[in-house]
Amino acid sequence: FVKSKQHTFASQKQAFHSNANLLQFESRFESGNLRKAIYTGQNDYELFLRSDLFTKKYTQWFYFRVSNTQVEKRYRFTIVNFYKATSLFSSGMRPLMYSEEAARRSKVGWHRIGDDIQYYRTKWGDDTESEINDGDQFSYSKSAKRDRNSKYSNDIYYSLTWTFEFPYSQDVVYFACCYPYTYSQLRDYLNSLERNPKIRQFCQQQVLCETLAGNKVPILTITEPAADRPNNAKVGF
Repeated sequence: FVKSKQHTFASQKQAFHSNANLLQFESRFESGNLRKAIYTGQNDYELFLRSDLFTKKYTQWFYFRVSNTQVEKRYRFTIVNFYKATSLFSSGMRPLMYSEEAARRSKVGWHRIGDDIQYYRTKWGDDTESEINDGDQFSYSKSAKRDRNSKYSNDIYYSLTWTFEFPYSQDVVYFACCYPYTYSQLRDYLNSLERNPKIRQFCQQQVLCETLAGNKVPILTITEPAADRPNNAKVGF
């Protein structure tokens, strides 16, 4: 992720606080998808994700950055607008964390963290979408309670909550659902293959199409070098 490019989302709204003791959240980098963070007291934060582009408001992964950290404090993060009814977080999986200070001092990379992890159904759904978008005072904290008795609906949100402590004060820390691998990292890797003359003999790259966002979708054809191929051999794409 250190190679990720910075991008600005003009329409993005994020709830920050001027209090110097509060965490500062950021997701305006490649693959970041945090829309809003709300402080609800006692080191608790409620987080709202931006839905995936060109989907029906799907939200099931997360990637964001936190700064202004403090040690010897137990924090709770609650991501409140997941859409899937089931999750691996219900089966023992834990969120990923990357600390810049831990990487610099101890060469510690991405690792799983978190206690008191719960993934549960809530009473909120799509009818709160406009409030999440436009109402900076919208608070979810007192209403994000389990609702195990009501019938399942695709319009119902699910929440992920966990507690943890930061390893260093004044650190920059990243959180993710799974190990981040951005489009820029993919392009850098494919370009390195293209620059290698030995690999280029049997690995050819072409553009298959473009995504709705305008990103090129590469296709790789791996075959034996042309010099070693029989005259009647056919290469398929």
